[in-house]
Formats: sequence, C-alpha cells, structure tokens
Amino acid sequence: MVRPDFPQSMPVSEVELLVFIMDGSGSMNDTNTPDGRRKADHLYDIVKGVIERLQKSTKSDAFRVSFVYFSDGVKIEEKKWIEVFSSK
Repeated sequence: MVRPDFPQSMPVSEVELLVFIMDGSGSMNDTNTPDGRRKADHLYDIVKGVIERLQKSTKSDAFRVSFVYFSDGVKIEEKKWIEVFSSK
C-alpha cells in the first residue's frame, strides 16, 4: 500500500544484502565429491560464480555481500559487507 503523503516522484533506493555462511571445518578438505576435488574448491567456485553474476547485473550497485565463517566457532567478516559493483 502506498502512503498518500509519500511523494511519488521521490526515488527509492534499495540495497540487497547476501550473506554467505561458509563452512571452514576440516571436512571441507574432503575429496569425496563426484570429481574428486576438495569440497572447499567447489564452494569457492560457487561463491565466485554468484559474485560474478551479481557484478554483471544491471543492479550490481545495489548488492552487498557479507561472509560468516564457522568451524569450531563463528567468525563474522571484519568489514561487515563488501560492495559488488564493478566499473562498467
């Protein structure tokens, strides 16, 4: 529902935050994958591919990415988030 007192010509900016929960436990070194590569290598390829797709998006400047790592404990990425946009 649109508020009647909200100016319709006012631009609205949206930001999308994508949080990756990253497994850093010892099991990520396991090679019991279909192609024999480490689980960590597969995870890297997936995350890299997602970020590349976000960079190619027409709305790349609206995306922020953050990482949370866990193994025995949890570590939140120091910078909180990174901007995805690339110079087009």
